[in-house]
Amino acid sequence: LAVQSMIDYEQPQQKRLLEQEFEKVVQTGIEDVISKCQGLNADIFSFGDYAARNFLTIGAFEKYNWNKRFKDAQVKVDVSFIIRRTGTQIKSSPMKNPTGED
Repeated sequence: LAVQSMIDYEQPQQKRLLEQEFEKVVQTGIEDVISKCQGLNADIFSFGDYAARNFLTIGAFEKYNWNKRFKDAQVKVDVSFIIRRTGTQIKSSPMKNPTGED
């Protein structure tokens, strides 16, 4: 019912701050997973399917040897996150300071 940190995240500038921080956390996590997959040479996200679209023939793609080159591929991660609402309530209830002040 109230934000315990006493920061009003419903304000537009605070909401954008949360969105940016969440984007960073998610992007870092995704990049770490991709890096680990490349280290194991395991294309679990099927990036090879997208790479194959850049070749005119299946033979040309097979000659390129995607499975061998995946570990050196450059993968760009772009995360965009928008908070539509901050909770199930229209507005949070104000939380009283432990000293009794607002």
